[in-house]
Order: sequence, then structure tokens, then C-alpha cells
Amino acid sequence: MHYRPAFIFISLFFSITIYGQNNTCNCLENLEKTIQKTEENYAGYPSKVNAGTPKTYKQLVHC
Repeated sequence: MHYRPAFIFISLFFSITIYGQNNTCNCLENLEKTIQKTEENYAGYPSKVNAGTPKTYKQLVHC
């Protein structure tokens, strides 16, 4: 009889843990949006990605 509270606690803990692991994130889409916004808004982008570095940059962002 004294195991009932422990059983209830463990059941609730695992159900919350399983629910918390539900991954509905579209990570690739989020990454692409972040790359696009960085290219548009980062003030140092033109000086970092210039005529000498586009091939290396494309390899990094479009693996």
C-alpha cells in the first residue's frame, strides 16, 4: 500500500519526460532561415564572404 505514491510519482515523471521529448521542430527550415537572415542583416557579411571565399562559404552552408 505504501508503494502507491511512489508508483504514481514515477508514472507521472515518465509521462512528462516522454511528452517533453516530442520533437516537432523543423530544424533544417530553421537553419536555412537563420542563414538567410544572417546573409541579409550581418554587417560584416560582405567583408567575410567576398570574391575569394564564396566556394568555401557555400561548402559550409550547403553541405
